Amino acid sequence: MLVFAVASGLYRRRKAQHMPVYQSLCIETLMGSVLFGLCALTQGGLAPPMTQEFAIGMLWLVLIATFLAYAVYYSSLRLFPVEKVSAAIYLSPPVTMIWAWILFSEPLTIAMFAGLAVTLVGVWMTSRG
Repeated sequence: MLVFAVASGLYRRRKAQHMPVYQSLCIETLMGSVLFGLCALTQGGLAPPMTQEFAIGMLWLVLIATFLAYAVYYSSLRLFPVEKVSAAIYLSPPVTMIWAWILFSEPLTIAMFAGLAVTLVGVWMTSRG
């Protein structure tokens, strides 16, 4: 979350040099793959399991969670103030929590709802100006 907030601020300050979304996405995904690759090497290896579930997971990760999510993120940075975009990113954990409950029957705890409440109040305070 901290990295997104800092990156959002830096992105807004570079208005004079506009970088296309596909170019910045390429840089970010390459950097992420290098960092995660180094982590994978320390944990045993880089070879993924060649299963149908893995292939479906990779399609979801690449098409939806990467390309679509970053396209929405960078488009939002162009349309809305950086504070509102950064605040909206904090909605990711609550959305993930709800999806995990719906899709995988993950139990919801009081601590999760407390975190959800804190997050929603913080986003509301930021978005109202």
